[in-house]
Amino acid sequence: MIASLIVTAWFCSLFFSVIQDCAAGSDDLPGVKLEGGWVDGILKPLFKFVGAFAIALAPAAVLTIFGTFGVLPKYTLLLTPVWAAVGIFGLPVCLLLFAFEAPGMLLRPDLMLLTIIRTFLPYLAVWLMLLLVAFSYVVATSAELLARIGLGSLAFNFSGTGLVFQGVVSAAELYLSIAAMRIIGLYYLHFKQRFAIIME
Repeated sequence: MIASLIVTAWFCSLFFSVIQDCAAGSDDLPGVKLEGGWVDGILKPLFKFVGAFAIALAPAAVLTIFGTFGVLPKYTLLLTPVWAAVGIFGLPVCLLLFAFEAPGMLLRPDLMLLTIIRTFLPYLAVWLMLLLVAFSYVVATSAELLARIGLGSLAFNFSGTGLVFQGVVSAAELYLSIAAMRIIGLYYLHFKQRFAIIME
C-alpha cells in the first residue's frame, strides 16, 4: 500500500509538471521536479491533486452520502452521475488553480464561471477528454471490482486475458491522463487572455 501511495504521488507530481510546462509553451514531457525536496516535489502535489478532485466532485459525493443515509430521498441517487459529470466539468479549472498555486480563486466561482463561458468550446474539448480518461479508469478497475464483490468468473470473462488486459488498459489510462494534462496546459496557454480568473 505504501508503494502504491508513492507511485500515485509521483504521478500526481508528473501531472502538475505537465500542466505547468505546457502552459509555459514547452513541448517536452517533463520529469518530476524535486528542487524543494520530497515534500514539495511529491507529497504536496498529491494533496493538491486530491484536493482538486475533492472540490470538483464534492456535490456528487454529498448527494450520494445524503441519499444513502436517508437525508434525501433515494431517487436523488439517480442524479449522482449528472453531478459527477458536472464536477468533472469544473475539474480543469480546479487543476489549473492548484497547478498555479492559486486555490484562493475557488472563492470566486463567478470568475470561474465567466472564464468557462468566455472559452466554452475549447473548455468543452478539455472536459470531453477528461470524461474519456474517467471512462478508461472505470474500464481498468471494473475487473478488480467484480472480483472483489464475488463475481470473479465474470471479471475473468470481462478482462479476457486477465492481467495482460488490465496492463494494456492501465497503460492506455496513463497515456490518456498525460494527454489530458497537456490539453489543460495548452488550453491555458492559448486562451489565457480570455480568463477572468487570475492564475499568475
